[in-house]
Amino acid sequence: MRTIKMPVLLPLAIFIAILTLAASLGVYWYAHTVNRAALQTTTEDIQQSWTLGMSNDTAMMSAALSAVVRNSAIREAFVARDRERLLRLTRELFGEWRDRHGITHFYFTQPDRINFLRIHQPDRHGDLITRHTTRVAQEKGATTSGLEMGQMGTYTLRTVTPWFEGGQLIGLVELGMEVDHRITEIHKRQHVDLFLLAPKRHLQRGAWEAGMAMLKRTPQWDAFADIVLIDQTATPPAGLLDRFDGAYADNEVRREWMHLSLGESHVNVARLPLADVQGREQAFLVFVQDVTTRYHDSQRLIFLVIGISVVGGGGLILLFAMHLERIEAKMREHEAALMESEARFRGIATSAQDAIIMIDDQDRVQYWNPAAQRIFGYAAGEMEGRELHRLLAPERFRPAATRGMRKLRETGEGSILDRTVELIGVRKSGEEFPFDLSTSVIRCRDRWCAIGILRDISARKEIEQRLKLGFTIIEQALEGIIITDAEAVIQLVNPAFTQLTGYAPGEVIGRNPRLLQSGRHDASFFQELWQTLNATGSWRGELWNRRKSGEIFPEWLSISAIRDEKDEVTHYMGIFSDITERKAFEEQLENLAFYDALTAIPNRMLFHQRLEQALKEAARHRQRLAVLYLDLDLFKAVNDTHGHKTGDLLLQSVATRLQDLLRQEDTVARLGGDEFAVLLRNVQNLEDTRLVAEKVIATLTRPFTLQGIECRIGTSIGITLFPDQGKDPETLLKQADTAMYYAKRGGRNRYRVYGGEEALRGAGD
Repeated sequence: MRTIKMPVLLPLAIFIAILTLAASLGVYWYAHTVNRAALQTTTEDIQQSWTLGMSNDTAMMSAALSAVVRNSAIREAFVARDRERLLRLTRELFGEWRDRHGITHFYFTQPDRINFLRIHQPDRHGDLITRHTTRVAQEKGATTSGLEMGQMGTYTLRTVTPWFEGGQLIGLVELGMEVDHRITEIHKRQHVDLFLLAPKRHLQRGAWEAGMAMLKRTPQWDAFADIVLIDQTATPPAGLLDRFDGAYADNEVRREWMHLSLGESHVNVARLPLADVQGREQAFLVFVQDVTTRYHDSQRLIFLVIGISVVGGGGLILLFAMHLERIEAKMREHEAALMESEARFRGIATSAQDAIIMIDDQDRVQYWNPAAQRIFGYAAGEMEGRELHRLLAPERFRPAATRGMRKLRETGEGSILDRTVELIGVRKSGEEFPFDLSTSVIRCRDRWCAIGILRDISARKEIEQRLKLGFTIIEQALEGIIITDAEAVIQLVNPAFTQLTGYAPGEVIGRNPRLLQSGRHDASFFQELWQTLNATGSWRGELWNRRKSGEIFPEWLSISAIRDEKDEVTHYMGIFSDITERKAFEEQLENLAFYDALTAIPNRMLFHQRLEQALKEAARHRQRLAVLYLDLDLFKAVNDTHGHKTGDLLLQSVATRLQDLLRQEDTVARLGGDEFAVLLRNVQNLEDTRLVAEKVIATLTRPFTLQGIECRIGTSIGITLFPDQGKDPETLLKQADTAMYYAKRGGRNRYRVYGGEEALRGAGD
């Protein structure tokens, strides 16, 4: 016996010690990995919740600002600098936004960034707006959103839209909302405690303490050296926030997460930076995740593994010592075959990713591999000799499992044998999960024994559920959705696509989206679209497409490139909506803004724009143009005698006669009241302009018959020329107005050229 004791028992003892150490380290590594993965998932969820919340709030405020700048009444009140009217027009709108969306700030700011009106604080105005978001929006000339940390310690999401009139910046409109509710939402959703911290260098103590008092919070400026606590969802454990202090002063490398032991508690702590519109860190969120239970479980599991290994190993060594002499002969005979079989089985069972479980005819566990321990959470020592279905099957399925085991004991047959079935199991933690099970039976000492191979399919089920959810979203979406492969061949369309275009899925799948092209866009448009899509991964814009019926319609289209793990494009997804109604509304707004409501001819604003454009063309081609300023003579007498309704009909008839008299390239506009203006393009000389003026006088001198009433009027006309007298719209209109004044003083129904002495009478005078 002495010849084999030492060679057998010493390696066995070393193997048990190494196995114990490896198992302990493995449990420690696994606990650390699980903890780190859980923290990373929580961090990503919080970051995603924050980003998605900010994006939703930004989109909502951008849409609200778009409606404001398109409102003609609000624009007129702002241009007129009528604060009281502007406040009346927007106070109720602000109240609705505040109640429905939580918007807390509403500004109108002049081009020099001097605050013109705070709807939320109308008694304050006239101060300079120095926020980054406002400055960036003014510099870019486009709507800009960003987070801003105020001196009072309030952290606000702001959206600013520049306001243009005739190509000129007339002001900026801004909305803002506090982000405290986002912290509360994340706290409720993720079940973690959050603390909003900011460096003192961004704040002024007096203003910050006043702000905290206004928000009914207790200011603690001296609690930390370099940071202050702005908001919190719980009382921070002692010493927790001290670990984030001093990094700004000492320029230390900041750890983004750490594991801390705080008395009897163990927590994971992570830091999320918050930046403004220019990417500068303004503050940061610290969240705390309690992992005390998980930490203690891992410690207990390590001690359990060590205990099982020591007790089991010691007993095994003792057993070997007692029986080695008696079995030495048999061991020599079967040693080679036994070692080979054991190594093969243990190698397969230990390295298998699926659980391998063996039970006897009493449903008691005989074998439990590491994968089974990983899946169910029970160590092998906890399971051996215990009834499997009473421990691992949900209670509602145990009666059926009991009947199945009875049938297996009696007949060796069962409904789950020799095939793969999907069942529900219960982990040690109490969590239920789905698994696939393949079962077979063998005879062990005149009894039936079952061997099951089990695979956890939780991940697969989750993927299937996500795919099902994604497909449902696509099917139920109100916008049209089209998905192509990397070669732009259509793979999928949703019902909204069919409703918007008239094409059924079978008519477009396998074809190129160009079958929808309307012909309104040239090749350069699509070349630029693809350049942008390939460079940035997305494209958004307005597009005209054609339905199956041949009808052309406008749509708003967003295209995104879908990439795989190698960052290669695999698919493209387009989402579009019909914007026909929106285009019609925009056209209606344009008509209200640029055309006179009574006569339907251009108003002063449109006349000014056309005059400005005509001056550029005339200067480029060295041509002359003329501006005629008309004031109707005797119009007031018609109004006073026959009423305003007849006066309105007379103004409409005057506009019609002037349009019929002039060329198509010329412009006639109503400047207001009974004043009209005429723009004559490509005038050869002054004599041509005089002829037109005489025709206008003759035309307007003829009697007007309006609903049976005969009216007679005349007109006084002032004339100026480009480039002879003036070179910009304001000067030319002022000169023509002055010449008209002198013509009216000369006896009416005349015209006068600015800078000239003649005043010729018109026809019939």
